[in-house]
Amino acid sequence: MKKFYKMSIRIMIMGVILVVILSHFVTVSESQRKDQIVRQSVSHMNKLLVEVTENGRKP
Repeated sequence: MKKFYKMSIRIMIMGVILVVILSHFVTVSESQRKDQIVRQSVSHMNKLLVEVTENGRKP
């Protein structure tokens, strides 16, 4: 049972490393698109924050 436990932990670590490497490659290929999405979401959040603060100031 302990051997099986150690093997499963090793397999899980390998899987995590594989996922990290694959996601890194994917993000490298889609970095420009992600930058656009991040900028859009950040500007959207800033607009929402400005609206909230303006609404909060109004009586």
